[in-house]
Amino acid sequence: MNNYKIYIVYHKENQIQDYNLHEDENHILYDVRQNIGKNYLNPVWSEMVAMYNIWKNGKTSDYIGFNHYRRQFTVNRLPNANECQIYTVFNFGTPIINQYALCHRRQDIESVINILNKKYGQNNPYSDHLLHSTHMIGNCCFLMTWENFDRMMKFMFDILEEFSIQESCYEDLDRWVSWAISNFGEENYRYQMRVIGFLAERLISAFISVSYRFYV
Repeated sequence: MNNYKIYIVYHKENQIQDYNLHEDENHILYDVRQNIGKNYLNPVWSEMVAMYNIWKNGKTSDYIGFNHYRRQFTVNRLPNANECQIYTVFNFGTPIINQYALCHRRQDIESVINILNKKYGQNNPYSDHLLHSTHMIGNCCFLMTWENFDRMMKFMFDILEEFSIQESCYEDLDRWVSWAISNFGEENYRYQMRVIGFLAERLISAFISVSYRFYV
């Protein structure tokens, strides 16, 4: 079994050349246009479809990571069991919930916080991160052990599934289109429809910040 695999997620053929994407023993290109797994939900889930499909296919390496076609980090060293390498940390100067509300719909991140409170209790560290931290681990780019990745995926998709059910959309792409048009209008719906991807980035930040030491 290879020590680590980092999946580089892209969605257009020209991105391979434009961003000098390449494969080797440890780096694998992942095209979300493939007709497999949850890829049809890419307009809503963004690169989470890649994470979900790879997670569900099971362990193939001791360490697993993800890069975005525009954002790639160099592996400095393999993280210890209680560590995670990340791409970057944003300093918003305002709590994550407020920054989210500037760009998206505040109600959605509030719903996620309510779900976290229901599952983990009031004042749990994940909700506290979203409500009070001004720093967020960004871009869904990381490297960690498979076991930690498995824990994070279970945590994240459990919350996102509950949110999707509450919004009466679940994994129905047509319903998500209607949801986005209804809430954001015809001009903005394609961007705002990526709500699961936006929320997932915040949940990944919360999980890593609470659970592990991290380094760039």
